Amino acid sequence: MENKIASALKKILPEDQINEVTSAVNEMLVTAKEEMEKEYNKNLEEAYSQLSGELATAEKTAYEGYQEAFEIIADLRGRLDVQKNEFESQLEEGYEEAYQMLLAERNSKSQVEVDLYEEYDQKLAEMKGRK
Repeated sequence: MENKIASALKKILPEDQINEVTSAVNEMLVTAKEEMEKEYNKNLEEAYSQLSGELATAEKTAYEGYQEAFEIIADLRGRLDVQKNEFESQLEEGYEEAYQMLLAERNSKSQVEVDLYEEYDQKLAEMKGRK
């Protein structure tokens, strides 16, 4: 690039000023390059800072979402436990009720047997009394 600048300057400037102008142009290019690198690094740092902020926000949102999901799951698990306990309680009540009904039916059957036996004895006694 330096050769291109020197050859272009040879066409417009006298020979004694070419080195001086070439040097000045090279310094300007180096300075411009350094400024561009500084601006690039500054923009890169800003982008990194912005990305870090966005990442922190995303992590916070993800954590809050996880917490909400955990709370929902815990609530549903609690509800299921309550329903399970209620179901088991009702099932026990149903078993107890059925057992009591069976006992009542057995007692009723026993009473029928007693009543039939007493009636048989009465009829037998009546028949013996008629003879």
